[in-house]
Amino acid sequence: MLARLQAWVKGTVPAEELRWWAAWVVDKCVLPELPPDDPESGAAEIVLHLASRHRPALRREDWPPMRALLTAPAAEMRAAWRGWLEHLAGRSRPPVRGR
Repeated sequence: MLARLQAWVKGTVPAEELRWWAAWVVDKCVLPELPPDDPESGAAEIVLHLASRHRPALRREDWPPMRALLTAPAAEMRAAWRGWLEHLAGRSRPPVRGR
């Protein structure tokens, strides 16, 4: 998954192709319910996020929190989750004028 996301960041894989791949992965497997401190929970979250057609289009600024969630060691997973959820919450707010 990291390689596909890195290819998207570099511009060699379009966002729609990444979304299609993630939807295919979700359709082919059963994603387990994992506690937030399990490093695999980040991968499950990101593939579900990518597969969702109800999410806003991917933006380059999505990459750092995605990468943090995908690569955090177990001891840092809760902080990575917090960063990811704060990032998503910030995306759902309308832009503030004058900033």
